[in-house]
Amino acid sequence: QEFCDIFDGYTAHIFERASEQRPGLVRGGLKREDGMAVLVKKTGRLELVNSSRICTGPQRIAQIVHCREKYGDKRNVVIGNTHLSFS
Repeated sequence: QEFCDIFDGYTAHIFERASEQRPGLVRGGLKREDGMAVLVKKTGRLELVNSSRICTGPQRIAQIVHCREKYGDKRNVVIGNTHLSFS
């Protein structure tokens, strides 16, 4: 959460952020600090509607982000995002 607060302090006036933390614990029983984010520019053509977190395994995560056009037909835009990790 600390990173998100710092990041938002510098970018919240530019972007809407949809972020998800990766599930699982690291050594010592602490929550993982990594994850993923989708940034939507506030002055851009899309607005952020919502974000859904999907756990695809004990330490795997995906994100489905729903956006919508601000103008015109107001079409829906769906973005899929995944956290890649390699062993």
